Amino acid sequence: MPVQMIVTDLDSTLLPKDKKLTAYTKQIITRAREKGILFVVATARSVRTAVRLVPRDMYDAGIYHNGAVIWDETHRIGGVGIEKPVAVIHKLLEQVPDAKIAAECNNTLYCNFDSSEDWPDSEYVFTHEFQELSGWVADKLIVVTSDPEVIETCALCLPPELYIQSGEGTIGMIMNRGATKLEGIRILADIYRVPMESIAAFGDDYNDIEMLRACGTGVAVGNALPEVKQAADEMTADCEHNGVATWIEKHILS
Repeated sequence: MPVQMIVTDLDSTLLPKDKKLTAYTKQIITRAREKGILFVVATARSVRTAVRLVPRDMYDAGIYHNGAVIWDETHRIGGVGIEKPVAVIHKLLEQVPDAKIAAECNNTLYCNFDSSEDWPDSEYVFTHEFQELSGWVADKLIVVTSDPEVIETCALCLPPELYIQSGEGTIGMIMNRGATKLEGIRILADIYRVPMESIAAFGDDYNDIEMLRACGTGVAVGNALPEVKQAADEMTADCEHNGVATWIEKHILS
């Protein structure tokens, strides 16, 4: 079936290491949208950080925080978060007392550490006990670690409705099990009446595997993890060489 929707991860997929879209990629996105193809970003990033990198007028809809937040052109239309995040965080800290933890809530980042070293361009609110989140639903919790054993320890103390997933080997992302990129795609596909078979998805990391397998065409960029490449239907160039745009031009615009 012809592609009616393009869904792409941002970091290390659409975006190169310097986080700047090339003129070529911008041109290809514009041409695809002019052809009537929907362009969707699906990212672990928050809304505020995603729009700094890819202007909101460049895409039709956004899946943020791995599916915890979903926006169409103008407003939030779906997503699912973490109930009682303070209790979850305190349980994590009981098991890993020195854990560096961050929470995304109401499009604000809360951290119990100085995040300028890990995310130098991100504004944040420093907190000791995360009581600022009392009564709120968090979009995502983050444990800053590259240690698989820490990830496993955190996984064992989470309530059944939550899961933790490694991101780029540097963090563990804790989300509601209903918050996945694939679920976000399904919601948008239903709204825009696009068959899953008519969606091309691009990714590089573990949180992209599910959507690559479920969409009509799953494409891994050249720098993707081996597991992502195995899950994909096709390969394209790496993120430093306009992999997403190159595939779109070759397979959709030519």
